[in-house]
Amino acid sequence: MPFFAKSLTPGDAISRLGANDPTLVTCDLSKNAVLSMKVHELLPQFAKALESNTACTDLNLSACNIDDAGVAALAKGLSANSGLQTLNLEGNTIKDGGAQELAKAIASNSHLSTLNLLNQKGSRFGDSTLGEFLTMFETNVTLLKIVWRLESRQSFRLTKMLTRNNDIARRIKEGREYTDLLPSAVSGIDEEMIRMRASVASAVGMPGGDRASQASSRLSTASNVSAATPGSMMSPRGGPETRMADGAAPPGPFASLRSSNISSRAGSIAEEPPPRSPQLTAALDALEKERKAALAAINRDFDAKREALIAGGDAPAAAPAASPAPLGARMAKANSSSGDEIVAASAPASE
Repeated sequence: MPFFAKSLTPGDAISRLGANDPTLVTCDLSKNAVLSMKVHELLPQFAKALESNTACTDLNLSACNIDDAGVAALAKGLSANSGLQTLNLEGNTIKDGGAQELAKAIASNSHLSTLNLLNQKGSRFGDSTLGEFLTMFETNVTLLKIVWRLESRQSFRLTKMLTRNNDIARRIKEGREYTDLLPSAVSGIDEEMIRMRASVASAVGMPGGDRASQASSRLSTASNVSAATPGSMMSPRGGPETRMADGAAPPGPFASLRSSNISSRAGSIAEEPPPRSPQLTAALDALEKERKAALAAINRDFDAKREALIAGGDAPAAAPAASPAPLGARMAKANSSSGDEIVAASAPASE
């Protein structure tokens, strides 16, 4: 007789999350009918259970009829959680208001690395949501990937923040200095986070895992992430497009081959290129400094010229362009310079 494993129920999940059950690493309640019907009753309980849970790293609540009120309740637990790395909320009914509550919660969360908000029914996130996520990134340096549909011409600013966080994670794995990339509101990353990054890298054979472990003691002076401030894409052709918000390509048959540290679908770690030699790293850093210095010089020159124009008032009108000489005169000048002689077309013919 075939054996069928008992499916996880919302009540069981809440109980095991609250008890910090070490065997519940992945909590998958996607398309759960009970949760869909009692979302406003059960999500506050999930939030309470998540506050003290450190065992669960992957929570899948996709297609569970979660709206703004539901996700706002869940966000309260997410802000205090210190174990969850992947949160999948795909296929719900979350709008701008709910997404903004998530951003505020993630501002004080230092473990979540992947957030999936794709395919929210009847909703596309806009500039207000983008602004809240940008505020979130002033204190969050650990979120590496967002999967969603964002309609904003300023989405490149979000891509820049995600790229920064990925660069920080990469340097930690390689045992390199990273504090120059931190935003002003963050003074450092605690040792627990450094060890977590190192263990994840070593577990999947990523380059830099061992060096990151060795770097933990060297970076022991780094303090906890400050959380004082609470807390996509437009197509290059101008239309909305589903994309990975860290600059990777949209999900598709080749999504796993794209450049990314963590897959948004499965939470698995993708391969990275081999680590660079110290000489190459130093040369690239020097080149980057040279580029920044050149850009700064260009900006200073532009600002100086602009200020001079403003101080001098209206710029003098340009002199009118001289009208071109008649065609006959230009032909005469051209031929005379080559030694030829021309006769005006209006001259009478000789007999």
